[in-house]
Amino acid sequence: MRRPYDELLRLMEQDLHKAQEMWGRFAAVGEASPTCWQPRVDLYETPSALIVKAELAGVESDDLDVTLVNHDRVILIRGRRGDPESQRSERTVYHQMEIYLGPFERTVALPRGIVVDRDAIQAAYHEGFLIIRLPKVLTARPSPINPHD
Repeated sequence: MRRPYDELLRLMEQDLHKAQEMWGRFAAVGEASPTCWQPRVDLYETPSALIVKAELAGVESDDLDVTLVNHDRVILIRGRRGDPESQRSERTVYHQMEIYLGPFERTVALPRGIVVDRDAIQAAYHEGFLIIRLPKVLTARPSPINPHD
């Protein structure tokens, strides 16, 4: 039985993403501040805000840093996912290793044409997801000018 073409492309894309992450892990050895993995992120819009949702299972909230950079056009999420000593000391052999540990960094470019209220940004971390709410600045439309006034 053949898989549909789009399913094969999706599987190839997943394999490529895994290979890129693994290469990043090995290439980062010896660097001063390696970035080993990038969390998956959703970016969507509501009528009043942009929402950034990052999947960060196993990351402690104290190990997260969120910054608005590049003239308020990019969200930078940095942090570290640790490996508890109690779990490390019990392991003797890995049979499969897919959960990335160590430092991470992810940038999310915000859509053009949307201005966010930097002073009203909110972030919450719950059940492994970081949710960043960036309220939009709603610009008032100029009133039409009546030439007869």
